[in-house]
Amino acid sequence: MGFVDSVTYGFACKCGATESIKLVEYGSSYGSRWSDPKPMKNFEVKWARGFVPSIQSATCKKCGGTPTIT
Repeated sequence: MGFVDSVTYGFACKCGATESIKLVEYGSSYGSRWSDPKPMKNFEVKWARGFVPSIQSATCKKCGGTPTIT
């Protein structure tokens, strides 16, 4: 299986916490699979599975705020 695609999400909270995560899609012309998101140090993230993994919600672990996602 080879590398097919990737997506990177960046998180920034008003309290100064920042972090990013890269998800990779592996596969071939016969099918593919996205890597499972790893737990993040500064943010609690709920993921929605779809064609591309997307974020349902995210919360800062330091202050409880909602981060800006890029």
